[in-house]
Amino acid sequence: MSADLFVDIPQVAAQLDAALLDALTTRWRAEYGQKRPTCQSCRASIRWALTWPKGEWIPIDRDPTPTGNVACTRTGGIVVARVIPADRERAGTRWVSHFTTCPNADEHRRLR
Repeated sequence: MSADLFVDIPQVAAQLDAALLDALTTRWRAEYGQKRPTCQSCRASIRWALTWPKGEWIPIDRDPTPTGNVACTRTGGIVVARVIPADRERAGTRWVSHFTTCPNADEHRRLR
């Protein structure tokens, strides 16, 4: 992933406490190499990020879009994503979760 594709989100970076950043970094290093650059079901190009603050993997469409609701930042060598609520300003570069655009998204959702 190219660093220039990710915007700096100071409020996210500032709120990542050391313990959370350590946990996310450990997970990134252990699992990122196993992530595929394409969706398993529709074969679209995707990127991977860890959500803040839960640290769950999220596939995002490879190319940014002005209507996207996911902001990403590179912090401590990892890519952290945050979903921006509809009522918040969405300035800067944004992406969309691949779960929104994949025609086969239901095949990959986990039961909650």
